[in-house]
Amino acid sequence: MVRLLLRSLGSGAALPLDVAATSRLRDLQPVLCRLFQKSFPWHRASVVIGSAAHDHFESQPFLSFEGDAEVDATVVFSRNEEDPFFFDRADRRGQRATVLEEYEWEQAVEAGDVAAQIDGCEAWAMSRRAQRNK
Repeated sequence: MVRLLLRSLGSGAALPLDVAATSRLRDLQPVLCRLFQKSFPWHRASVVIGSAAHDHFESQPFLSFEGDAEVDATVVFSRNEEDPFFFDRADRRGQRATVLEEYEWEQAVEAGDVAAQIDGCEAWAMSRRAQRNK
């Protein structure tokens, strides 16, 4: 296990996160976004350790650390509007909802839409489609 002391650009507080040394950046995306209150998959995280930036999803930035290492790392977030399809379909909230519908559902939940909160992403998206097709 590697203990990360994570900072985001512009924030001073370090947040601890324990990860396996073999963790891929792909696997950490949802965790890092949630930790820094970013919307996944609309944001993507890159990790900077020292002067080395890791932004390739298959990279394993912690392989060189052995034992119970403690690592200072900076997380850099970018909006993922140009390429929202980097994540696996299994990461999605609803298999039948499109990426845009998932984003709209997240926005509705944040805005306090009770139906979106109760129905869940896929049911909410299917309901909206049915209303549009009337």
